[in-house]
Amino acid sequence: MTTTEGAVLTATSLPIAGENELLQRVYRLALVTRAVDEHARLLSRLGRASFVVTGRGHEVAQIASAATIRHGHDNLWPYYRDLGVAIALGIT
Repeated sequence: MTTTEGAVLTATSLPIAGENELLQRVYRLALVTRAVDEHARLLSRLGRASFVVTGRGHEVAQIASAATIRHGHDNLWPYYRDLGVAIALGIT
C-alpha cells in the first residue's frame, strides 16, 4: 500500500494522528492478508498451486467482519476468499 505520493507504507509508518491502536492492528492484518494472498497467487501462476482465487481489495472488510465474531457464541464457516477472516481470528 502506498501514499498518494507513491511512498510505500509499512505497519510502523501509519499516518494516523495519535497512533490509534485499533487502526494499526487492522492495517497490520490487512498487510499480512495481502502478502499471503499475493504469495498464493504467485504460486498459482508458477503452477505450484492448483486453485487460487484471491480476495484482493476485500482485506479490511474481511477483518472488520471477523471483529464482530463473538467467541463461544457465533459459528463461522469461512470459504476460500475469507483469508482476512481466518488471519484476523488466528485460524490456521
